[in-house]
Amino acid sequence: MARHSRPALTAALALAGILQAQSIAIRFGEVSGQPGEIVALPVHCTFDLTLIGAWIAFRFDPVRVEPLSYSVEGTAAASADPSALFLNLYQDQGMCGISVHERGTHVNPGSMQIPPGEDVCIGHLHVRIRADAPLGRTPLPPAESFRISETVVHFWRDGMKVNATSIVLAPGGGITVTAPVGPRPVGDLTCTQVVEEALLRFTLTEAYDSIEIRRDGAACATLPGTQAGFSNVLGVLGRIEYAVVAFREGVASIPIVCELVATPPAAPPVKDLACGETGLQWSNPIVFDRILVLRDGELLAELAGTAGAYIDPARPPNVTVYTVVSEVKGYASPDANCVDNGVWVLEIQSVQVPLDATEVRVPILATTAKATRGFCVALDIDQSRFALVTDPERSIQDTVLYPEPDWLVVNINPRTGFPTVSVVFDVTPSDAEAYKMLSPGLRQPVMNLYFTPIGAFSPGESFHIECVPPPETVLTSINGTTVSSLALLPGEIVVGGRDDLTVKRLSGTVSSATKGSASDIRLTWTNPAAYDSIVIERNNEHIARIPGTSQGYLDRGVEHGVFTYKVIAVKDGQSGFPADLFVSTIPAVRTFLRGDANRDGKVDIADPIFLLKYIFAHGPPPPCADAADANDDGVLTIADPIFSLMYLFGSGAVIRSPGASYPWFDPTPDALTCAE
Repeated sequence: MARHSRPALTAALALAGILQAQSIAIRFGEVSGQPGEIVALPVHCTFDLTLIGAWIAFRFDPVRVEPLSYSVEGTAAASADPSALFLNLYQDQGMCGISVHERGTHVNPGSMQIPPGEDVCIGHLHVRIRADAPLGRTPLPPAESFRISETVVHFWRDGMKVNATSIVLAPGGGITVTAPVGPRPVGDLTCTQVVEEALLRFTLTEAYDSIEIRRDGAACATLPGTQAGFSNVLGVLGRIEYAVVAFREGVASIPIVCELVATPPAAPPVKDLACGETGLQWSNPIVFDRILVLRDGELLAELAGTAGAYIDPARPPNVTVYTVVSEVKGYASPDANCVDNGVWVLEIQSVQVPLDATEVRVPILATTAKATRGFCVALDIDQSRFALVTDPERSIQDTVLYPEPDWLVVNINPRTGFPTVSVVFDVTPSDAEAYKMLSPGLRQPVMNLYFTPIGAFSPGESFHIECVPPPETVLTSINGTTVSSLALLPGEIVVGGRDDLTVKRLSGTVSSATKGSASDIRLTWTNPAAYDSIVIERNNEHIARIPGTSQGYLDRGVEHGVFTYKVIAVKDGQSGFPADLFVSTIPAVRTFLRGDANRDGKVDIADPIFLLKYIFAHGPPPPCADAADANDDGVLTIADPIFSLMYLFGSGAVIRSPGASYPWFDPTPDALTCAE
């Protein structure tokens, strides 16, 4: 694809409509504002086909401005799905725009289809001018790339998504910082909850006579002009807005606003918890009154509030969950969890497709004990019958990898000949807090590989598909080491086949999964037809063949771990499509489903309704604030019920670990708690 950063004359001609087919010209507008103000920078495009999506890179000066969000209200793209809007930042680079959601075997352009036009506004980049920004113009132009990703534009032509073959980036685009009316406002305002108080921190950009703090629009404190912080007893739960206004010679600055959603008081959690052969280690953000260590939910030790390590004198040899809880002023912290002797699994999910299928979607699921930096998966599949579709962007949609890792390749490996996907989440992390990674979790969807069937198939024909063993298939942990104990579970593609050869309503219950003991797992199901026999598999191992009239099976003495059971009906020598069930025997103590705001054990429409009442109508607080944090940003805001609604109604939102299916621990430490 041709990419151009041409002189002004060339860009002007392009913007006047002199474009070749399947082309687009992009320009950013010019706006002005005073220090501390949030301005909306328009994004204009001239294009010759129906526009359905755009990923637009740009450059900015982080010393002067801070991009906040991308919106489409009042523009030609106003009908875009809100979940498709995005903004990614890294140092002085950014990428914003509108994603195209792809589901199943089809691309759905959705409600946003912008007809060809000249200088069409497709959105606004909302940018805060820093309070200490120098006066004058700061450039903010479109760019060819963001890190290793390129600017990409999607068109809709003849019922298909096509990419722009030529992108013209107009020079210009910027923000002019004008002199403030009154004193400059304070800068870098943050609002955080610390136990039962709101803690405000900000910087002083010039000399003030006084500083006023407003809470929900009403003045609550006046500070000396030299004070750069404030604490306030919360008193109530729910949404609270704070504003900071600086005064000099009786003239007020513009207000700088932040908000938080007050949750039940809690101590801050310990940080950087790790466990292994050398014991447990962590760091403390403050001095605590005491620290508790639990093993599989049972109290193991009580330590001094300054402790930063512990060695379990009776460390179990199997999967064990350690939890560290800190306490201060009588308040306990959220759990910090670590899985010792952890389980790592890559699973190919079996799929059944009709005989006339034109495409096959094969999901890849991952169970990871610790944060993962990246992975490489090579698949052994009959390539004479299935051809890989090499579309990396589509492969990660509707997975926990979306919107984009830094490095993603889907291809036929030229060295091995296997269909291969390679992912690195963060190529050059700027700091630990911003490090992108795959969080620990159970059976997370990490990839959807698409194949085109080749030739004709017979009803019920089955094809085995599995991960090629290491070194072709590897997981890399956050410290860069390769996971050595990786279990690889195969799947199969069944073409056609009889629906009555699959058992229905497969479910399971676990008993005795406490204090290191083995567990009994009882499977139950219903049979829509009479079978000759039924085969039971656990993690790809045959464990039983039982009579075809059976509608249950008891698997005794199963050690701690995670297991995928398959129940396969057999009749007249033909095996049916397997019904599968994922089961964890790791003690489910202090775990939750993300998005389960009302804590009823499932994620449904009742959860965003419950959270909206809490935020705006002083309804009861979520019994598990961590579970209510649907978008996993560590705070409860209006964004969480919106995210839940997008997930529930198929707008492309993906619930992150622990997900909405299997209870697990919060892999991303924050200030939110989860009561039993």
